[in-house]
Amino acid sequence: MKGSTLSLIAADYVNWQDWKNAHPDGLVLDTMTGHSRDYSRDPYAGYENVATLYFEVANRDQRFHEKEPVVGLTVAGEARVWPLSELEKVRNWPVHDSLAGTELRINYRASDRSVTITDAKGIQLPAVPAYWFAWVAFYPETQVFLFE
Repeated sequence: MKGSTLSLIAADYVNWQDWKNAHPDGLVLDTMTGHSRDYSRDPYAGYENVATLYFEVANRDQRFHEKEPVVGLTVAGEARVWPLSELEKVRNWPVHDSLAGTELRINYRASDRSVTITDAKGIQLPAVPAYWFAWVAFYPETQVFLFE
């Protein structure tokens, strides 16, 4: 499959209690995988609080702090990003937006800083949570949601 492009799929990023409530009989991956990785340790603990990056990136953009949490989406070759700092300014949910002619509905839950993006039919789209520096490295021509 070398050279193939993977298709993104929609995924929910929710806290553990909400997931358990929604899926009481759901299964989760056990930490006993047979590999020596220590799953109790977060390799990125504190990363968002330091100015340095673990690796160099192209297409740096100073419109936001490099580690500003964002949620991005691509539709028909166009990219758009919703910085969480901008979503935190919104008081009336959902936010209606559009990208490449696709009507979007954005919902943000401040309690766990999760974002869900659906189309006009209510179908969840494959939005990607990232830091600003990582998103703009891949999509330097990205459109940016700014609360007005």
